[in-house]
Amino acid sequence: MTDSAVTEAPSRRATGGRNFWTLRKENLDFMIGLMIVVPIFFQVTGDIGLYSGAVFASGLVLPLSYFVLPLMLMSLLRGSKVLLNFGESYLFFMVGFFVWVVLLGLSSALSHQVALLYAVQWILPFFASFYGAALVSRERRFRKFFHGFLIGTVVSVCVLVSVAGIEALFLGGLAGGRMSSNAVIPGFYQLYNYVPIGMAVAVLFCVGVLAYRRGIRFKMLGLAIWSACLVFLMVVASRGALLVFVAITLYFLYVMRKTPAAIFSFVGIIALGTVVVVATDFRPTELSAFEKFSEIIYGEERVRLASRDSIVSRALFIYQENALLGTAMVPPGTVLPKWGEFSSAHNYYIDVLLWAGPIGLILVLGLVLIISKDALRFLMIRPRSVTGNGLVWLCHVTAPLILSVFLISNNLRVPMRQPYSGILIFLFIGIFLGALQGLRKGRVVSL
Repeated sequence: MTDSAVTEAPSRRATGGRNFWTLRKENLDFMIGLMIVVPIFFQVTGDIGLYSGAVFASGLVLPLSYFVLPLMLMSLLRGSKVLLNFGESYLFFMVGFFVWVVLLGLSSALSHQVALLYAVQWILPFFASFYGAALVSRERRFRKFFHGFLIGTVVSVCVLVSVAGIEALFLGGLAGGRMSSNAVIPGFYQLYNYVPIGMAVAVLFCVGVLAYRRGIRFKMLGLAIWSACLVFLMVVASRGALLVFVAITLYFLYVMRKTPAAIFSFVGIIALGTVVVVATDFRPTELSAFEKFSEIIYGEERVRLASRDSIVSRALFIYQENALLGTAMVPPGTVLPKWGEFSSAHNYYIDVLLWAGPIGLILVLGLVLIISKDALRFLMIRPRSVTGNGLVWLCHVTAPLILSVFLISNNLRVPMRQPYSGILIFLFIGIFLGALQGLRKGRVVSL
């Protein structure tokens, strides 16, 4: 054996080791992308740690995305300079909110142990933004993540639409004009509140990234999952998610400069839908989504959005019990038992005021204003080309998603607080901020 042969063997082993670990890192990002979007929930009952089973009769429901957070932490620990992917102002307000909420939870945990659990629930979604910001700093890692995210989104949408179709086929229609909550996911709020807005922003993100890539197969795949998601949002009758879905779709058509092709596709979808309606003798009143929007237009009392003012007033009344700290992470129903269980005011900002007091609200509004300022700048500028710098296009894709969620959080839903949709939204916030920092450093990437 020659000297060269002796020296070459360790070199090959070392190289193979590096390739092995690099592959594992990429697979980790693929797994995160695949799992974070799948709407699977685990229902926990009984007393576990700081959680008391007596707080909610239905038990504690945890989305699969919560279990992805440790994988995100593993991925971040293998990187470097993670914090530099954010702006200093965002870090200041976010860390300030973390510290404030944890302090409230610790102080209230002396008398109500569950307060610390709620404190953790409020801040957990924010950690996804760290991963999103670090993700765009590595082109190969982002591609691997997106492949997993795309597969998870396609599978989830197809399963939800298929189950709705099976339900309509075997039961002769949708019970109450909408997809049954227990058909796939146990519990009312998981399917009707958590999942629709999460699936809407996930599909729109996939469609936006696919539009960047060359090739008709990517465009057709984007159109297919967009159409399937529209069907799901209609059968589940989620107004907030439908409004976001349609509004951002119109924005994408504007920035992609593909209006003729898009109009042709929309006409085709409408024509196909018309054929299905005629063939099945479908009546609009059989679908709750049509009924909901018609009631908004004609102003029927029971579904007017203004009727939620009473819920906000109720939240503010509870807040006045302690104007400095709010409920300090203690469930409002525990602070004032006569109100019963009161989980949300259907307004994220009022919820922050109620649970974390004015200091918490100021910190959250600081975050929202900083992000909105940069997002609005991209929203007002039409890109020269879809196939330019991938970071520019990522900002154009995520900016409307973020702004729309900020808007509907005012009265329609509280997606940033809900476990499943909250992690997705803060992931996109991190991707937006990471891409923005990359642009400021002059980086150019391809998606």
